[in-house]
Amino acid sequence: MYCLVCDKLINKVVTIKNIFKTPKDHICEYCFTKHLMINRLDVIPIDDYRLFVNSIFEDYDLAEAMMSFLKPYYIYYLKTNKNQIIMYFDTFNKGVYNIIKTTKLSDIYLICLKNEMEKENDYED
Repeated sequence: MYCLVCDKLINKVVTIKNIFKTPKDHICEYCFTKHLMINRLDVIPIDDYRLFVNSIFEDYDLAEAMMSFLKPYYIYYLKTNKNQIIMYFDTFNKGVYNIIKTTKLSDIYLICLKNEMEKENDYED
């Protein structure tokens, strides 16, 4: 398997036990260490409900390369919030916020790789 960011071969020892298993990671260790993993949770009140934005990275090159790191978040949210709405976006920006704001649903848990709405006044109308 090759890294999706730098196209280098990801070293994997192939044995009889794992010859037909597909690798989970699509990024090499070098490219992954270039990205700062922040795992920040922002709670945004919208009318009668709350929007929980869990941003994982500060910046990333390719979303497909980072997808393998989302599984623990999905498992956690599905176990703890069975009756809640869980959404995923590569980037959380003003356009996504405006669409979610107009839905008027219950509490929403949003997982994103990058949060582009850093300033608090971005959440106001």
